[in-house]
Amino acid sequence: DNEVNVEMTMTTAACPVAESLVEQSKAAIAAIAPPDAKIEVTLVWEPIWNPSMMSGVAKEFFGWPG
Repeated sequence: DNEVNVEMTMTTAACPVAESLVEQSKAAIAAIAPPDAKIEVTLVWEPIWNPSMMSGVAKEFFGWPG
């Protein structure tokens, strides 16, 4: 009810900015969530990331076919 739980993955387990992206994600969610919301962002590795997980906007940004 008052929780936001996000599972996210990186394009590679060797991503050097994974932890900072987790913190940035928490901050972005906190900016729009109720002040007392419990926010949890967890890195997961299953399923393995692939380009089909990208939004159309992200693919367009990188010039990839939609």
